[in-house]
Amino acid sequence: MKLTWQYIAGFFDGEGCISVPRGSKHTRGSLTCIMYQKRPEVLYKIQEFLTNHGFSCTVAPNQRDQYHLYIKDGLLGNLRFLREIHPYLIVKKVEAQDTLRFFTVFGAYQQ
Repeated sequence: MKLTWQYIAGFFDGEGCISVPRGSKHTRGSLTCIMYQKRPEVLYKIQEFLTNHGFSCTVAPNQRDQYHLYIKDGLLGNLRFLREIHPYLIVKKVEAQDTLRFFTVFGAYQQ
């Protein structure tokens, strides 16, 4: 199976999440892009694709009998990931665009 940014964007549209933690113990201004799946095989293929494109990411089980893949490259890596998939998103296009615009205007900010 040969993956493309278009495929990754489609998968993220259906199984992904853009998370911007607020307050508490998290540093505000952080961003996490996560993808979930019950069977990890496709997540490992996506991890290989992203690693080949210079991203650091992890596939791990969670408490809901699912696996998740998340980008470990911090704010800048997650923003780069969103920039790569943004042109191909449909469902999460506005959310990704708003996230990119927010961090472009305000940058990372501390609590």
